[in-house]
Amino acid sequence: MLLRGSFASQGRWALGDQVLSSGTNFGAAILVARLLGPHDYGCLAYAFGTWFTLLPLAKAALMQPYTLKASPLARPGWRRQTGLGATGMLLVGGGLCGILASIAVLLGVASTTGQAFAALALVSPALLLQEFWRAAGFSAGRARAVFCNDGVWAITQLVALGVVLAAHDLTPFSTLAAWGLGAAVAGVVGFVQFRVRPSNVRSGVAWLCETTRVGGWFGLSDLTYMVGSQGSVFLIGLLAGTASVGGLRSVMNLLGPAQLVTIAAESVALPAAARAVATAGPRAARRVGLAYSVVVCGAMTFYGVALAALGPHLLTLAFGSSYSPYASLVLPIALSFSVGVWAIGASITLRSLGHGRDLAGVNSLSTIVKLLLVLILGDRFGLLGATWALAGASAVTSGLVWAWHAKVVRDHSDVIGTDMSSRAIDAQNVEAEFVSQAL
Repeated sequence: MLLRGSFASQGRWALGDQVLSSGTNFGAAILVARLLGPHDYGCLAYAFGTWFTLLPLAKAALMQPYTLKASPLARPGWRRQTGLGATGMLLVGGGLCGILASIAVLLGVASTTGQAFAALALVSPALLLQEFWRAAGFSAGRARAVFCNDGVWAITQLVALGVVLAAHDLTPFSTLAAWGLGAAVAGVVGFVQFRVRPSNVRSGVAWLCETTRVGGWFGLSDLTYMVGSQGSVFLIGLLAGTASVGGLRSVMNLLGPAQLVTIAAESVALPAAARAVATAGPRAARRVGLAYSVVVCGAMTFYGVALAALGPHLLTLAFGSSYSPYASLVLPIALSFSVGVWAIGASITLRSLGHGRDLAGVNSLSTIVKLLLVLILGDRFGLLGATWALAGASAVTSGLVWAWHAKVVRDHSDVIGTDMSSRAIDAQNVEAEFVSQAL
């Protein structure tokens, strides 16, 4: 089995990787926004928003099932599975290229927005492949390699942006082209880093068909979660006005550093849970999920307490005095996030056991509860009531996910116990027959 490294060491490199990638994106976004101006940056934001809506679905439907398959494998099997996965990502990227190019044509390739979507279409295969190397590195316990690959992407992107700026040719198209060039270089480097060769197209298509049987439910689960999150924000806007959405988003932005920790920990925890299932069964995976929830929720609770105390001052300092009326939202938002993190550990266990359909059902029910709570409390108590509704919905979601998680683990353990008992009975029968024949 592959050398995995310690969980803590992998977690540190994963956190560093999140800081690197998010910091690069954040810094580049500020620079580009200042230079392009509101109109052109708005056109670019449409393309970015589309990609960052598609990417989580691709990660859930394709990369998470890959992680479950590849993480327990020895090196030869891991390389074969990773080669198939890389080919699958390029095929899906090609499909997205066609879809995004069609959108660009519909918008008009002469328009700035159309050109932004055209650029996104061209670079989407490279972006998807580079994101895949993150899943591959974490599945192999090589978080340092993931950090290095993202470093190549960041450096190449920044150099390309520098060339564009020097040529005085900064546009949404050239910005996305520079971003994609960094991903393309990192994508090629990934094959060298992990000593993996892509498979043929037929094998890649077969891998995709097999993967989406499980991954489709994972994608649906994440889609329902996104509908609940975005739907609640739109509902708050309808109930309390557009300004309230801006105030809510500003408070949520204060949780950015905490979200880096949860994402980094989850990147390491899912492969660990997959290996636990393969080597020790579902109860071992449950321990991984519980450890994630205890450690990360504890850290988020500490962060939430600090945010509740300092958040009002940070809000005014970061966004200006016009956001001070929204300081009362800090406590419920921090509580909502801290409680919501608790559910991720159970979600990791359910994913590691392949129960995407159950997870999608639980998330669908949670989404309905969230929207109803926001509607009722928001209509009754305004923006503050709607925000507390989000905290209450997080508590309900955590309870539902952990309750279903307990049932699934118990059922799996019962099946394994019955199977082991039947094997023992069969062995006893064979032994008795052998003794009787010998006598």
